Amino acid sequence: TLHLSEPPEDYFADTGAFVDAMAANTSIEKVIFDNEFLSCSIGNQRAEIVSSVGKLPNVKSVVLKDSLLMVGVCVTNLAKNAKSLEELDMENCLLQGLPKDFGLLKDAISANASMKKVR
Repeated sequence: TLHLSEPPEDYFADTGAFVDAMAANTSIEKVIFDNEFLSCSIGNQRAEIVSSVGKLPNVKSVVLKDSLLMVGVCVTNLAKNAKSLEELDMENCLLQGLPKDFGLLKDAISANASMKKVR
């Protein structure tokens, strides 16, 4: 389980380092981002961080809490790219986007054969 709750700068110097680490990891099955981790990230950083979780080949569960999430570049990419994702939980999150972004998210969730639960 990867559980990050402090501001991003407490964990890495730049978002690229985090994205690279995610791409190389095969052991993480659950990701939890809560408290200040996502809420203290700026929009583009947040999008890169959330999208990179979808590149984890064995991630089955993702919990995103307490944040503003851009649907089109964050959550849709996560749902589309995480082939093993079974559960996506967005608690106390505000989803931001255009109507077409929400349609693309719905399509990505529907197309993900492993997805069992979205909250």
